[in-house]
Amino acid sequence: MERYVVHPNLTAGTRIKSGPHVDYPGLKCLGLSLEDMSHPEWFISDPCAAWGFYGHRMKLYLEATPHQGFAVLRQILRIKGNEYFVFTSNIDSHFQKAGFQEQKIYEAHGVYLFTLPKILYSC
Repeated sequence: MERYVVHPNLTAGTRIKSGPHVDYPGLKCLGLSLEDMSHPEWFISDPCAAWGFYGHRMKLYLEATPHQGFAVLRQILRIKGNEYFVFTSNIDSHFQKAGFQEQKIYEAHGVYLFTLPKILYSC
């Protein structure tokens, strides 16, 4: 049986005009980067800022829709017989939202939408 691998570069980097200072103009004013704000230390030093930041990120992920590249990949895989798996470092659930079979998706970092609530309930 022949299997196909969805290569991550086919979906990576396709979201343009986005970044820490586009999505978060206030960070630039404070001299902070997205990476700075993503550090867990914020939950100790300024929990309101940390939860506000991550709450906003969750809202963005919930509202985001997969770009057309995901549909193109699904079409190619259907033509090839749907024998595939996806290994992704994405945390935005776009493969699931785009209709890829859940049991064929392997996530290196977990899923943001499911990880954060688990953290909240473990406090």
